[in-house]
Amino acid sequence: MEKNLGSLLKYYEYPESIRRSIHSTNIIERMNSEIRRRIKIIDSLPSEESAMKIIYLSIAY
Repeated sequence: MEKNLGSLLKYYEYPESIRRSIHSTNIIERMNSEIRRRIKIIDSLPSEESAMKIIYLSIAY
């Protein structure tokens, strides 16, 4: 990791406005934010299975 630190931190060399664009185009980050948004609306889940169903439905549609 130390050997490649320059490559790992390359993201922070871009201006903040460009970093936001890079961050928002990452499909995994978009999926994670969608899952968090849907779970936040529900507030409490009765079981782990219900959380998994919400995650599945968020990804499937």
